[in-house]
Amino acid sequence: LADDAVTTVKILDANVTTDKIADANVTTAKIADANVNTAKLADDSVTTVKILDAAVTKIKLADDVVTLSKFADIPEGSVLTGGSGNAPLFLDANDTGKILVGSGTGLSSVAISGDLGLASNGTVTIANNAVNLTSKVSGVLPIANGGTGASSVSSVRTAIGLLSGAFTTTSQAVVQTTSDVGVNTNSIVVAGFRTNGGSAKMHSAVPNSDGTITFTISNLNAIGDIIHWIAINP
Repeated sequence: LADDAVTTVKILDANVTTDKIADANVTTAKIADANVNTAKLADDSVTTVKILDAAVTKIKLADDVVTLSKFADIPEGSVLTGGSGNAPLFLDANDTGKILVGSGTGLSSVAISGDLGLASNGTVTIANNAVNLTSKVSGVLPIANGGTGASSVSSVRTAIGLLSGAFTTTSQAVVQTTSDVGVNTNSIVVAGFRTNGGSAKMHSAVPNSDGTITFTISNLNAIGDIIHWIAINP
């Protein structure tokens, strides 16, 4: 036959089978680009063993045809991710306490460190003496959570129901009453005093409903005696 006597249009679809092709007479170099299509091949005439290495560069796979059994072995406990230059990378994340952490450009398998511990069952623990209330707690810690419920010494006393103060007498009367100091009629008040002279005695310290305290003293020898008191509000 002349070189151009046989063309693709003169060969009926599916009439070329493998038994009509001499051994090794077909190579990639002898097949022009786009001259072979599936319509010119007999059914089942091409199998994977009849395709030369590197003859096919891209394969289109049907959906859901790749199963787990088709994958190469992966080390137990490893995670497959993209590495440098987009090359596949296995991350060993199976050691106890390790987690996967984003590094900005990829993933790293790192162990928990610092004040926290992570067990293999997911339990997180805080190391002993790791929580510093001074640096870790902002605002006021409520009394119910072990705090004082206040941010100053005086307000702490009020918050926990402990009041204290000093009252300076302005006369020599044996009954002296403070201004409103925040007590109530259920408060327990203990008082003592420092005198300028003499041996006066404290008879009673009574809380009033208006927040004041009334002191009864045996006698006052001078103006300016100082009465110290502590009250507990139940």
